[in-house]
Amino acid sequence: VTTNVNVWATLVTFLATRGFFAARKSTRRGRPDEISLRTIRRLIINAASSGVLWSLIFIIAYPLADQHQQLLLSCIMVGAVTAGLFGMLTVPPAAAAYAFGLLLPCSATMIICGNPQAYNTVAMFAGFIVLSMSSVLWYQRFFVDRFKSAQEVRRQNELIGILLRDFEA
Repeated sequence: VTTNVNVWATLVTFLATRGFFAARKSTRRGRPDEISLRTIRRLIINAASSGVLWSLIFIIAYPLADQHQQLLLSCIMVGAVTAGLFGMLTVPPAAAAYAFGLLLPCSATMIICGNPQAYNTVAMFAGFIVLSMSSVLWYQRFFVDRFKSAQEVRRQNELIGILLRDFEA
């Protein structure tokens, strides 16, 4: 088990370091006005991979834990979902990929272990993810509406500036 946890921790550290340097490199180039479909596709794949990676520790530890430890691991997974979804609020497909990348392996592990409360825990976990995803979608609509209104204000300011210049001339 210790070897498995060490391999998992090494993978998490490697991916976090890689992400840090990629983010640092992208900030030097400046922020683009639009995001390409390729970038969104890569973000979705990375989010799903991240969800599966975080579920691995659950898969490793859950079968060896007693009932109290299993409940604690389930709570940790809910926390991992919450943190991941918060980080991916602006791209709902990536948030969904991350959430289901965690939900499916963790739920399968709970059911396979045969804990009598596993079905209830899986149902609550799935319900939490559905509720969280609805929140992500609400925030995404909020961000889009806010962006559209900012664009409209910018357009109106430009129009007022042109009219004032014409009036002054």
